[in-house]
Order: sequence, then structure tokens, then C-alpha cells
Amino acid sequence: MKITFESDNRKLQAHLDELAKMVTPAAQAAALNSAAKHVRSKAVGIASKATGVPTKILRRRIAIPRRSKATQRSLEVFVFGGLWPVKVADLTPAPRKLKSGAVKYKTGPGDSVDPRAFIANNTNGRLSVFVRKGSSRLPIKNVTIDISGGVKSAIWGYLISQAAQSHYEKILLSQMDRRVRSSLMRRGMRVS
Repeated sequence: MKITFESDNRKLQAHLDELAKMVTPAAQAAALNSAAKHVRSKAVGIASKATGVPTKILRRRIAIPRRSKATQRSLEVFVFGGLWPVKVADLTPAPRKLKSGAVKYKTGPGDSVDPRAFIANNTNGRLSVFVRKGSSRLPIKNVTIDISGGVKSAIWGYLISQAAQSHYEKILLSQMDRRVRSSLMRRGMRVS
């Protein structure tokens, strides 16, 4: 005994086509924002290993500004790198003066400690590590570590990776599914 059911799915297909046009931009925006957060979190770890700067500082530097998030009208998102140098005084372990009078502080990979460095208050009252530019008392320069190369390569390196692309696709499919289901339920259709 053979039983067959025939149904006309044109109405359902028309609803799904209409929903796809309405729902797709919102789902893409949500997936882009989620993928940008994912790229940011992974780039912080990669940049921290490359530059030696703690993740706490890099989390503040590598950011997604609120106004640059993806929306239904603007399907693009910006990840701000914060590429200006990091002051040595902000790093851990904190710089300290040794008994010999020299200042021991953390440097970037391949850099050496300057023996002419000293610790003093900055104009804003915070402690900083300075180095004299010449033999005279002034001018002095605040000691910093350049992180721009490490941060740029971390963001771009992870952005073009397969992991970032697969994360975007996974979030896009889940957002499309969730939004289409809720739209169909609002129209009175049963969805399982």
C-alpha cells in the first residue's frame, strides 16, 4: 500500500522568500559584529605574545567603537587597533630602581635596557621611565614600546584565517535560522 501526500508549497515558499529579503541584512549585521568581537579577542592574545605587552592593556587598545558596528544599512564593521606606543611604566612587572642606580624595566622582544634610564614623575603626576636625549639635563624622552607592527599583523593575520571565516558562517546561519523561525511564528505558522 502506497500513500502519497501532495501539497502546494508556493505560499510557504513565497513567505520564505519575503522573509529572506527582510531578515538577511539583520542576520548579516549580527554575524559581522559577532565575528569582529571574535577577531578582537583572538588578536589580543596573538598581539600579546608578539609584543610582550599584557592582554589587559591590549584589550583596551584593540576595540570596536560603537558607531562603527555593522547595521542593516551599513554592513561593515571597524576594528580599531590603538597603535600608539605603550609606556614602559604601564607594563607589568613595574619598572624598579636597582641598588646600583640603574632602572630595570620590561622591553619589547629584541630591545635592550638603556643604562641612562631613570624613574621620575610625569607632568600629570604619574611615575614614568625617562631617558636623556643628550649629555645635558634636558631634553628627556619617555621610554615606550612600539606595538603597531604586532597589533596590525595580529588583526590581519587572524582576520584572513579560516577560523574567522568559519565563525562568521556559523553565526550567520544560526541568526538566519532564528530570525526566520521567529518571523514565521509571528505570522501564525507552526515551526518546530
